[in-house]
Amino acid sequence: MNLAVRHVFIACAALLVARLTMLDHGLAAVWGVDRGDDALGTIEWATVAGDVVAVVTLLVFARLGNHIRPTTFLAAGLVILGLSTAGSLIPGSATLLAWVMLVSALGAGLTMVASMLIVLHSTPRKGRGLSLGFWVAMYPVAMLAGQVLDINSPQNWRPITYGILAATVVVLIVVLTQPHREFVGTFDTFDLVGALLWLVGVSALAWLLIDEASPVRAVILAIIALAAFGALFAQTRRRGSAALIAAEVLTRPVVLAALLAITVLTFLVRFADFDHAAMWWSLDREQTPSDTPAFALFASGLVLAPAAGYLIDTGKRTLVAALGVALLAAGVVATVIELRSVTTEGGLVLGLLLSGAGIATLAVYLFYAVFHGVSPVQLTVVGGLAVTASALGVVLGEFVRQRAEIDLLTGYGLTHPSVFADIVGLIVVLIAVLAGALLIVERRRHGAADKESADK
Repeated sequence: MNLAVRHVFIACAALLVARLTMLDHGLAAVWGVDRGDDALGTIEWATVAGDVVAVVTLLVFARLGNHIRPTTFLAAGLVILGLSTAGSLIPGSATLLAWVMLVSALGAGLTMVASMLIVLHSTPRKGRGLSLGFWVAMYPVAMLAGQVLDINSPQNWRPITYGILAATVVVLIVVLTQPHREFVGTFDTFDLVGALLWLVGVSALAWLLIDEASPVRAVILAIIALAAFGALFAQTRRRGSAALIAAEVLTRPVVLAALLAITVLTFLVRFADFDHAAMWWSLDREQTPSDTPAFALFASGLVLAPAAGYLIDTGKRTLVAALGVALLAAGVVATVIELRSVTTEGGLVLGLLLSGAGIATLAVYLFYAVFHGVSPVQLTVVGGLAVTASALGVVLGEFVRQRAEIDLLTGYGLTHPSVFADIVGLIVVLIAVLAGALLIVERRRHGAADKESADK
């Protein structure tokens, strides 16, 4: 196994550990502490703060990748995750667990950014699709592992947590002992002013969306966010390519469309809450929830993500985009129909199978498209924006879902249940339009490049 391939597998293993850790810590709130009267509020605060940390810090971490080797970030993230996992095993109050969850969000963010940068720097453009396919597949792998290990069981939680801690230590040792050969940028100075403005602006915006703020506090947060982003825009124009968000990145339609599409896709996944569809289906019919639909959802994503990456590397980007949209649309329709019917769960399994395949296929395509044609120097800023867009979609999906008090697939809480199907349709159409726009812009750019080459 050559060094580049080894780096990709190590990065994917680190991301898998991070996803398992976050899944495990969420269940620690249920099984790991003796919850008192105020425990729920404390843990909810930690969840909100963790979401803010995830959205705010990702771009800054990525941008520092031009000055600090990604493996340094990866090792730091794994150390934080290991400490937080060990902390979740300590019997204590909800306050202790809340801090553990907050710290683990920071470690997961570091690991996510570093693993993506390592995958990008270790893989030539020709093989980048397959590498990103394996990277994306770590998300369904983590969820599938949770299902197989029955992590939801209070009897299994503590042994599984010990196993995750051991896996974290093993991956950390491998990271520290491997030879490093990653790209490091040549910028002389880090845009500290831009980073501070970004942290302030996104923190204010994220807190405004997540927190149930009073009108006065909401206005204050909005003013802070607008002022920070306005100053960041001015700072970006002044610093140019050395700014936190390089000015030339903001003029690339492909990058902007892909970032928006990533946000919309992750919004749909979180808002629709696909992995709980089987639970609602079973409860409606007074049956014991089955693991089969969830297995179908995650297994299809695991298989299709690397397959989509391979097809992209063979030049079939149009096929991958069309296939992803078609699978997702068919899966959502089949799932919605089955959730409203009284038949067996076979239709639900089919719907979630198609949905998982569509989500994974589109995710790989969009993460590939956002980097297509980007120079090595700008990989860090685009990578930071990509993972930030992904995290932002998750936060927005949870925000809208909780404020509307509905489940997108089942329609619970809606006065007019048919409205939710329209929402799903609009989101899928928007994803399709954005994917199509990406293809059109790419083809026009390649056509112009070919014409310029012919003229020479």
